[in-house]
Amino acid sequence: LLAETLAMRSARQELDSMRSTGEIVPVLFSDLERDIDDRLARAEGDLESLAQDTEAVRKRQVRLTARRLASAQKGALSDAARSGRIGEQAARRMSKQIDIALEEGELAREVGSDGDPALYPDEEADQ
Repeated sequence: LLAETLAMRSARQELDSMRSTGEIVPVLFSDLERDIDDRLARAEGDLESLAQDTEAVRKRQVRLTARRLASAQKGALSDAARSGRIGEQAARRMSKQIDIALEEGELAREVGSDGDPALYPDEEADQ
């Protein structure tokens, strides 16, 4: 479902690009747009249901999202250090804090912070 969603979003972007450059006639654009949007809405709805109903899927999504957010944060630090907006030492220190938070599950807790204790079974034991 995630693969279908990603593919449909990409197709929709390409279709929009084709429209803006005049590579497709308006009536065909409308037909394809409706078809893609319908397929995308179904796939997104099914994916949302699956993520809510299947704990393993939800946990995986939370972990993957946390890793991507950590990567984005570290990329921003690296860019800022390269451009001289922050010092190399500050960038390394903050990057290390991000790595530690990711290892300890702190970033995942932020990503999935909907109060669902099932996502963080280690916390249940602590309480």
